[in-house]
Amino acid sequence: MAGKRQGAWLPITVAVLIAAVAAGAWFLWRSGAGNLDPATGCARTTPPARHLIVLVDVAGDYDPRERRRAAAALREARAGLAGGDRITIAAPTDADPARAAILFSRCAPARMEMSAVEAFDSAYADAATAAAAGRPGDTAPVTEALRMLAASETARTPTLRRDWLFVSDMMENRPGVFSLYAAGATFETFRASEAGLRPVADLNGAVVRVVQLERTDRGARQRDARDLFWRPYFEAAGVRSAEWTP
Repeated sequence: MAGKRQGAWLPITVAVLIAAVAAGAWFLWRSGAGNLDPATGCARTTPPARHLIVLVDVAGDYDPRERRRAAAALREARAGLAGGDRITIAAPTDADPARAAILFSRCAPARMEMSAVEAFDSAYADAATAAAAGRPGDTAPVTEALRMLAASETARTPTLRRDWLFVSDMMENRPGVFSLYAAGATFETFRASEAGLRPVADLNGAVVRVVQLERTDRGARQRDARDLFWRPYFEAAGVRSAEWTP
């Protein structure tokens, strides 16, 4: 009799195991683990709740403190991501500062997937280090790099919310064309120059945060650049709000 009773439990045990496996598979499917784009780590069927696009332009010589601020801003950006949020890091190239190369663009994994989190953080840290290292020279066509990045397929991927973070001195500088280092430089004079012939970047509805790296000898010029150039530029670009971090 005991053997028969034990045999009677076997189908029930198997059924319970099958149900548990099915429930686990359903949970993984619901969490998106089985429906992720391997190139980006983002769900294939639903857009990320948030896409943070980070443009880093550390050109020329900076005080070491400002380089640390740039690195800290990138660490803070990573810390502010929720699982499933996408983050893109881009930086102008040495060969062509008007083109921002995308160094990293992925969705943050769920916290429970520790191996995925560690891989994400390692790749992100490498990209952040490369971006914060900067590039030589003082030519900085920031507006053109921004315009092209905003129009890229990566930046235009569907998302419920698109935010931008700028880590830069924000000093547009195209010698012989337009420079915010020149006296009297404003958004109006930019629009009247050769540099302003192209449309401004399409940042419609975006929330913008700027970590403006300081040039110790250019404080007044940087304040003018913020108030007389970038604030009207962002308004023309359609941003919802712009915040400047001292």
